[in-house]
Amino acid sequence: MKRFGRILKRILLGILGLAIVGGLIGFLFLTFAPQIGGEAEGERLVRMQNSPNYDGEIFINTVETTMDIQTEDIPSLMWKFFTGTPGVEPEDQVKTTPFTPSDYPAYADSQTAVTWFGHSTILVKVEGKTLLFDPVFSPRTSMVSFMGPKNFNLDQYMNVDELPEVDAVIISHDHYDHLDYETILALKGKVKKFFMPLGIGAHFERWEIPGEDIVEMDWWDEAEFEGLKLALTPARHFSGRALTDRSKTLWGSWSVIGEQKRLYFSGDGGYTPEFKRIGERYGPFDLAFL
Repeated sequence: MKRFGRILKRILLGILGLAIVGGLIGFLFLTFAPQIGGEAEGERLVRMQNSPNYDGEIFINTVETTMDIQTEDIPSLMWKFFTGTPGVEPEDQVKTTPFTPSDYPAYADSQTAVTWFGHSTILVKVEGKTLLFDPVFSPRTSMVSFMGPKNFNLDQYMNVDELPEVDAVIISHDHYDHLDYETILALKGKVKKFFMPLGIGAHFERWEIPGEDIVEMDWWDEAEFEGLKLALTPARHFSGRALTDRSKTLWGSWSVIGEQKRLYFSGDGGYTPEFKRIGERYGPFDLAFL
């Protein structure tokens, strides 16, 4: 009996040791892995704290939105996140339309061209300017490269090197399926400006994107970009790239206003009365990406 007790004690101590080591590895990963992004501080943090959409700790939706997860559901949700759910992906290879980047420069300024690369990654040429929304060209949308949601089985995939010249990148929020570390690194030095909601600039600065190339905005802020008006508009969603940073950065939709064309890009989000306000203020839209 004493021998059994000693064995059990060793097993328990081993499990405790593994848990401590695993916790330490996880902490170090979340602290130092560059793909997690940066944390706002200084003037950036002050600006976030002064936002009417900030409650003192996190950003909030204009409509009360509860996203609480029961503690007992967390293990199964994490398992599904990293392993996937049967039946939610196409079994057969998905046929795509060949993309020819040389076509984009050929479009006249009076023409609008749109290419959809999956989920929210959309390339748009409008009034002579080429905009890239939520670019994600990595095989997985995850904080690690070896697990997490994987691309559908397409017959061809895009990468940054195959894009035409991009004038501006526009980000809706910092979830991994909208803000991809590897893609942003590949775009560094190839784009004039990166537009994004408040707080996300901390990620970009950690990834060594020059500060003068980063434009952070609050809801209803407007920025002029080479003849286009870019307005960050509300969305009903949340943000976060780690385990404890939910809604620490702002999320949003975008209205792009030109002299002839008006576009709306929703990013992610549930239904909200803000759609009506956006339409009244910046519509009617010629194209809406939902």
